[in-house]
Amino acid sequence: MKDNYSAKYAIKKTDDEFIRQLVKEVRQEERKHCASLYAVRLVKLSSHVLDKALSPSASADLIQRESENIEREAQEWNYV
Repeated sequence: MKDNYSAKYAIKKTDDEFIRQLVKEVRQEERKHCASLYAVRLVKLSSHVLDKALSPSASADLIQRESENIEREAQEWNYV
């Protein structure tokens, strides 16, 4: 009986460690994906600024609006 308990505990412990590692890897991949998306968005914003020859104040306004969009998205994720 004791051997059976030890075997079950070892399997459960391994499963817990596996799940923790899996969650960690998924979170890392999610962060990489988000960083990639924001990098692409910044490139698009900088291209827009250059193409339209925006003034410094218009450029700052564009960046501020994008910052607000990012904050809003982050708040929405808190409710998921």
